[in-house]
Amino acid sequence: MESRFKDDAGWATLASLLPAEIDTWARETGALTRMRRVGDGETLLRLALVHACGLSLRDTASWAREQGVAQLSDVALLKRLRKLPELMNRLVQSLLPDPHTGSRMFIVDGSFVCRPTAKGTDFRLHLGWEPGGMRVVQVRLTGPKPGESLQSLPWVSGSVLVGDRAYASRAGISKARAAGIDVLVRLNLTALPLQMPDGSRIDLLAVSRGLKVGEVLELDVATVPVQKPEVPSVPGRLIVIRKEPALAARERARAQREARKKKRKLKDTTGESAEYMFLFTTLKREEAGTATLLAAYRHRWQIEMLFKRTKSISGLDEVHARDPDLAAVVVLARLAGILLVQKIQEAFSPWGYGMPRKAQSMASL
Repeated sequence: MESRFKDDAGWATLASLLPAEIDTWARETGALTRMRRVGDGETLLRLALVHACGLSLRDTASWAREQGVAQLSDVALLKRLRKLPELMNRLVQSLLPDPHTGSRMFIVDGSFVCRPTAKGTDFRLHLGWEPGGMRVVQVRLTGPKPGESLQSLPWVSGSVLVGDRAYASRAGISKARAAGIDVLVRLNLTALPLQMPDGSRIDLLAVSRGLKVGEVLELDVATVPVQKPEVPSVPGRLIVIRKEPALAARERARAQREARKKKRKLKDTTGESAEYMFLFTTLKREEAGTATLLAAYRHRWQIEMLFKRTKSISGLDEVHARDPDLAAVVVLARLAGILLVQKIQEAFSPWGYGMPRKAQSMASL
């Protein structure tokens, strides 16, 4: 698909990274019905991306008229943009790289996005990050439910998912293993009860108290099964490492702040658990040793920094649209912008962008 705005070199370069099916998708999703003011899907996407940069509807419409992009009012622009959620979602998915062309380990995490004056969570953003390639490979925007889980994103057998405490659930781990997916998750004292191979329950603090700073404990364990609804036990390994005192103190202080915020008294066990890092994995020893797993979990900071960048640079946490459909379009457009930057980075070359769609082969030279 060639850009309609060849005089705008910047947009022409960006448009060259868009899928050729944009016009088809625009018609299939109902985003492009009347072509009197906006004649193609590329123009619709351009308007959405410009509005998502922070311009109001009125300013976006004025910009479009001045640039010769489209002649429409702010009200007409709103009506157009409200029809775009499905088209923007298809665009976002098309910009993702194939996660199966790199390593098999992925970091999963989620964050929420709220509209102005929202009384709760409007959207939940689920991300999958490949630390080996330093790239986003999975994205899903949902409503406030479902929450963060190992099933929030589609993964294939053989994947290894690394997640924080929100992903340490018996049901989620059981479903992941049934699909041939391994996990490495952080624990708290209660969310993922464990047992020894003989069926006796494990007290995480009791088995950890003898550890010195930097010392690691590893045990063969299994998750405690659930009767209703039935969730079978999953075998795995418990890894515990005692933190440095300064890190433990910061974790206790954070827990105390959370307790005060919720007007609750901090439990003694919660304060003591700040001394340790608890991890659970379904990977066997011959697949990954203890040092390898600890090193793998260290990469989790990458997705935390990704969320900070997306919120501070792209304004992903500052969605001012009150209309829910328009708000979804703004969020998806900003995600598309992030993925377009990722494609530009992957296709970096001396001329500024990747290989053109129509390139002369060396055989013809």
